[in-house]
Amino acid sequence: MTNIVSSALRPLRERKVVKEQRKVLERELAEFRTRADVLDFERTLDRYPDGMTRELRIMLAAGQALRG
Repeated sequence: MTNIVSSALRPLRERKVVKEQRKVLERELAEFRTRADVLDFERTLDRYPDGMTRELRIMLAAGQALRG
């Protein structure tokens, strides 16, 4: 593969990896079974700025909403 084609495909591969990693994280966050687990994780997130944790909080809430 030429360097030009390889360079053009790199961002696509990187996006695919990020998407796969996000799905794994979403599944892991959805596995929190008890309210105590969720609260413990939220307390951990509270130690960091909202800008760093916002996406994790959204994923956590979505996973819990799916559980009912």
